[in-house]
Amino acid sequence: MNRRGFLTVITVSVAGFAGCLDDTDAESGNAEHGDSRESTDTERAHSVEYEQCGKRIIPIRELPEPAKEEVMVALEEGEYESEESAILPNVLDIDESYLSSDDDSFRFYRVVVEEDEAVTRLYLKSEYPSTSATASISNALEDDVTVDVHIGYETTDEVLVSETIELKADEEVEFNGDVEYRYGRYNADLTVTKNGSEKSETVSWTINEHREPYSNFIIQTFSEEDMLSKVGGVHYHPLPCEWNNDGKLVEGRTA
Repeated sequence: MNRRGFLTVITVSVAGFAGCLDDTDAESGNAEHGDSRESTDTERAHSVEYEQCGKRIIPIRELPEPAKEEVMVALEEGEYESEESAILPNVLDIDESYLSSDDDSFRFYRVVVEEDEAVTRLYLKSEYPSTSATASISNALEDDVTVDVHIGYETTDEVLVSETIELKADEEVEFNGDVEYRYGRYNADLTVTKNGSEKSETVSWTINEHREPYSNFIIQTFSEEDMLSKVGGVHYHPLPCEWNNDGKLVEGRTA
């Protein structure tokens, strides 16, 4: 095999009347009609029996409107409170599924519901789903190397791995086997030493539900130039959850 310089591999398996009314009557009438419409909408929303979506991660944008309104109130005010039962627990399994933000911030939430005789309270707890992903380094050189590795979990600024690994030719070693890789972004700083010469590279990857199995990431460092390349695994996009007006799932799998 013709190999040049360094070659290391990092793998992540990882919304008219005639006549007139005075202002008071008009305001009163509008208020009454408004309250009536709001009451009707609320009653209608709570009369729908929703099928639960079985996805592990459900973006907030996919929720039916009544459930989405509960979530937005909980995010903006700290909790959602109602004399009625909450709709959201009927839409997803709050013990198994997570809500995710609709932006690229990688925020995930567990739904927590508390009920007493008079009121239902719903709030969102920030939490990052765990995965079965692992990370390892493979020495694709014909020479033994030493690798200094520092892996950071960007989502919470945690340092997950900081170690020096001795690798024989064609040997593969998993980074700290007890590390739990959760959904979010990762950065790995690597310095490879071979025969007294050093090369450094940084490799970054993201773990989320849109990559299964968790993608492989390869970092290649040559003596003439530094080059970072990634080899992705199989990608898939889970079907979105979509409900009709009767609460039946028309897309996405049931719980």
